[in-house]
Amino acid sequence: MILPEPTTRFKVICVTTVDLPHVFTCDNFRDVAALKLEPQFESYMGEAFKPLGVCLDFWQPALSAGTNRVYRVTLVNDTHAPARIRLSLAWVREQGSAVIAQAEQFVEVTPVGRTCCDIALATPTDEGRYVLKAQAFWAGKPFSPTLSRRQVTVTKTETRPSEPAR
Repeated sequence: MILPEPTTRFKVICVTTVDLPHVFTCDNFRDVAALKLEPQFESYMGEAFKPLGVCLDFWQPALSAGTNRVYRVTLVNDTHAPARIRLSLAWVREQGSAVIAQAEQFVEVTPVGRTCCDIALATPTDEGRYVLKAQAFWAGKPFSPTLSRRQVTVTKTETRPSEPAR
């Protein structure tokens, strides 16, 4: 994949992958001869190469509805300028773009530095398939926003049966 680079004419990115019988990661190209990437892979990898990195440190495939949680988000600034970031964490339905719940905070990241943020946000109250999105907005930067996302299934809150009376 070739991306424009502000300081040079082009930046060439090498995509490394493996093709083994038990591995399912080798289908990154839709058309190898034309260097056309699979769209979903390209969507996720495009975020990984931005100068402002965002990582939502959350890997659970399912959560109970209406649960209060704190999520950790790590920001990495690969530039030589200090970054004043508006960080947004939001629940969005998998099919659609309406924000169900959202929390925001402002964060400063030192040049060529990183910082971790903890953000409280309740899980949606309705069951269904959602996307939890962490977005970092850096005003005036052409690569902004940077996105980290996780697909999550929200299920009914587990209830324990009451203890039998003795």
